[in-house]
Amino acid sequence: MKEALETVVRLPQARTALKEKLCSIYDRALKKPLVGIGASPYATREGKRTKEYGLLAAIDYARKHKEEFTRIAEEVCDSGNLDWARLFDLAEKFIDYLDWGEFVLENARGQATCLLLECVELLDAAHRQN
Repeated sequence: MKEALETVVRLPQARTALKEKLCSIYDRALKKPLVGIGASPYATREGKRTKEYGLLAAIDYARKHKEEFTRIAEEVCDSGNLDWARLFDLAEKFIDYLDWGEFVLENARGQATCLLLECVELLDAAHRQN
């Protein structure tokens, strides 16, 4: 299992594709805007930051952290070394900056993020077993 998962992650351009996908989703979330509302215009709940400080403040927070997120994504995904901890941290930042922590299971986009987190966590555990 470990070898199979590591092979997938090491496929040519796999991490570059992941970086581009996460950055693309981040950009779309800012443009719609879908920050803090679970990536769905029909969401009935708000993210913690959105609920506490309001949607405009949550969007401003996401905008302020976009450059940092992009930089970290480039460092993690374009690096020749596979750093599971940093990849996991990138996924956590993605959820936090967009204030999607309350919604990761309510929509396809959130489910994809959860799947990423679970895969990275599994890979990290497998890596530590070696």
